[in-house]
Amino acid sequence: CIDRTHPEGCIAERYIAEEAVEFCTEHLSDVSTVGVPSSQKMGVSKPLSGCTVSFVDRDLLNHAHLYVLENTEEVLPYIMEHMIHIKTTYPKFRKRTKWLQDKHNSTFIQWLHFKVQSELNGEEHNGVSENLRWLAAGPSMAVPSYRSYLINCVKFNTKAQDDVRTVQNSGVYLLAHTMQVASAKDKNPIVSNMGFYGVIQEIWDLDYHKFRIPILRCDWVDNTSA
Repeated sequence: CIDRTHPEGCIAERYIAEEAVEFCTEHLSDVSTVGVPSSQKMGVSKPLSGCTVSFVDRDLLNHAHLYVLENTEEVLPYIMEHMIHIKTTYPKFRKRTKWLQDKHNSTFIQWLHFKVQSELNGEEHNGVSENLRWLAAGPSMAVPSYRSYLINCVKFNTKAQDDVRTVQNSGVYLLAHTMQVASAKDKNPIVSNMGFYGVIQEIWDLDYHKFRIPILRCDWVDNTSA
C-alpha cells in the first residue's frame, strides 16, 4: 500500500463505495504477501497509540483472518491443495471461477484448521512450523484496536485520528490482480489489474497467541470506475 498524505482528504467522504472491500480479501490474488514476515529485515512495527480491546463479529474476524492466511507465504501450498480439493469434490463447478473462489473463501479456514491438526497428529507433524500451527488455530476474538500504528517503518492512522490532524496518514492505495464481475449472474469473470483507493477505518492487532499481526480495516473504491 502507498501512503497518500493529502489528495483532498484521501477521498474520504465523496468516493467511499457503498459496498466496501473489507480487508481486500475476496477475489484478490497475486499481491505482495504480508502475514508473518519470512525475514526479520522488514522494519519496525509497533503501536503508536493506546488501544481498546473488543470482541468483534465472528464473520468479520474470519474475513480478517482469511486475509492473513492468503497473504502468508507458508500457507500458499495449502491454498492450492484446497482449490484442488474443491474441484475434485465438485467436478460440475470446476470451470466456474467465481463459484470456486467463493467456495474457497467460505470453507478454507475450517479446512486448514483440520488439515494442520491432522498433520500434527500424524507422521507429518515435523513439517508443520510453530507459526503455521498458531495461524491455523486462528486469532483470539478479543481484538486490540489502535488509532495509529507503525508497520514496517510506515506510519498508518485511522480516519478518525486524521480528522483532527493536518497531515493525513489514513489513505492507502492497492494495485491488485483481481476478478472483475460484470453482474451477479457472471459465472466466469475476467481477471486483471485493478487499483483501489481506500481509507483506514480501524487498525487491528490480531492475536495468534504466540505472535500478533497488525491489519488495516479499510473502505475501498475501484478507482478505474470512480
